[in-house]
Amino acid sequence: MNRDIEQTFSADGILSQYFSHFQPRQGQLEMADCCFNTLRDGGVLLAEAGTGIGKTFAYGAAALLSGRKVIISTATKNLQDQLAKRDLPTLCQALDMPARILVMKGRENYVCQQRVAQAAQQLALTHQRGLQAAVQEVKTWATTSQRGELAEILGNRSHVLWDKVCARSEFCALVSCDAEQCAYPMLRKDAEDADILIVNHHLLGADLAMRAAGLPALLPERDAIIIDEAHQLPAILTQALGQSASTASWGYGLRELSNLAQEHLRDMPQFSSLLQTAQAALGEWQATAEAVRVRLSAVDWSSDEKHQVTLMAFMEAWRQFIPMLGAASERHPSIKAQAAVLGRMSEAMIAWQVAKEHKVAWVEAQNGHWYFYVTPMSIADAFSEAMKRYYGSCILASATLSTGGAFDYIQHQLGLWQATTKRWLSPFDYAQKAMLYLPTHLPEPNHDSYTLALLRRVWPLILACGGRAFLLFTSYRAMSLAADTLRPHLPFPLLVQGEQDAHSLVDQFRQQGNAVLLATAGFWEGVDVSGPALSLVMIDKIPFSPPDDPVSQAKQKALEEKGLSSFVCEQLPEAAIALVQGAGRLIRSETDEGVLIIGDQRLQTRRYGSQLLSALPPMRRSHHVQEVKMFIEGMQKK
Repeated sequence: MNRDIEQTFSADGILSQYFSHFQPRQGQLEMADCCFNTLRDGGVLLAEAGTGIGKTFAYGAAALLSGRKVIISTATKNLQDQLAKRDLPTLCQALDMPARILVMKGRENYVCQQRVAQAAQQLALTHQRGLQAAVQEVKTWATTSQRGELAEILGNRSHVLWDKVCARSEFCALVSCDAEQCAYPMLRKDAEDADILIVNHHLLGADLAMRAAGLPALLPERDAIIIDEAHQLPAILTQALGQSASTASWGYGLRELSNLAQEHLRDMPQFSSLLQTAQAALGEWQATAEAVRVRLSAVDWSSDEKHQVTLMAFMEAWRQFIPMLGAASERHPSIKAQAAVLGRMSEAMIAWQVAKEHKVAWVEAQNGHWYFYVTPMSIADAFSEAMKRYYGSCILASATLSTGGAFDYIQHQLGLWQATTKRWLSPFDYAQKAMLYLPTHLPEPNHDSYTLALLRRVWPLILACGGRAFLLFTSYRAMSLAADTLRPHLPFPLLVQGEQDAHSLVDQFRQQGNAVLLATAGFWEGVDVSGPALSLVMIDKIPFSPPDDPVSQAKQKALEEKGLSSFVCEQLPEAAIALVQGAGRLIRSETDEGVLIIGDQRLQTRRYGSQLLSALPPMRRSHHVQEVKMFIEGMQKK
């Protein structure tokens, strides 16, 4: 074992002396040593660290002590900020090792002062005084902000001004910026000098997509990369390495062109005429998505004549508009940039119509819009080759990388068959601290009465816990039904996903101390509520992929052609990982206690149920609500 690692994590080591509450853990020590060796010697490490191991300190200390320049990629921007503002600075102080740590997010997260000025001019022409005042606030803020992150002033991407003032790549590629004044060029320069650069998986995916297309990389060269929450990486990279377009994005782009035309193209009435034709055709195309919520393969979607007719009518209107747009785009960089955005969506639609065998073309209807995707069947070769080419060392860490103790599934997804694999179980005493309640005699999960029947079983336990519950659902429909059912009767605060932003919901849940929070997939992982505010977690169903998912259907067909079971090879491992993540919301510290409820009867009646149950932490199990209530009473006495 490396001496520096041992001196850092041992019982009388550096961290024990620095933190009064530090508890040495053998798993954390071993993980840090494995990470250090990988960073020093090269290669790929898959590291599964159960809840409570302390994986961020393990790989963080290894990164600092190795002396390597490292990229750390996390699943979310929140985790980026946690690493940059709390975990890594704390380690630097404890180890007395100063390091230049920088967070880098996608370009669209930062302000562009030129676009702020243009937005102010555009809004003045349309007399939108409320937005004019908001733009002025952004302009004033941008002169003093250190990093120019729009979230500081606008909150989140849903703000109406965000897309008007952010540093979009299409615009920035067409204008020259003063690096002393513009946020993103300054950030890129600082990133070159950083010892540890913290990015998120979406930015990493965009970087790999740019490199694959032969375009300049987004991220600087580094010795090594550490990928945290790595179980989320395949899905995010699949999206990043695919293509997409939607009637929503087409509509936004054409509206932006219309606004720009009022300012820069008043002498070109034919431009406005062709633009109106394209917008009208888009409206007809979009109308076919109204009151529809489905996922379809490209073949199934195109089999509806109305769908095909409206799509072709729009693409024909767009084709006629292209020469005029090309001529107009020389008038101003913003027009040229918007033309580039729309051009890329046009390419995506063409790719969607002629998708090859190794890609899946599919469609989703949501909120009155069509979303079109071209998704690669596998990213394994692309990812494994990229890691070999660009990084000497690669560490992938998560609490859920294996299924049944084996890493085959993640290795298959990412092409990492030569990786070293290590697994450290959670040090928490689940057998004493937690109980798994598996109610019996419920309807089948697809039955209309299922959700209400499950709520009746859960209701007395919510009351016994005094609220303090997460109720996690596999569909918005079930969540909405539960919210409508509970709202008139629940004697505790009810918080529902979608009624506030996620951060506000979790903060409010913690502060109130007796709330019941209803949520879907977004809350199954990455939400950390330790302490007495959370004592009950319910999961309504096994989180299998939706049966209407065209990508899953295409993979199923491909596997069956090879004589393999898609259920065994794909659906079951995915469900096991998601189920463990959801269950992981319950016990977040050594002092936490609580009850996990999983209603799905298939855990008890199907052969694969035992496999899923064995993936969960080793809790006591019960089928009897009175026994569970006694456990809750015991918790409360403590």
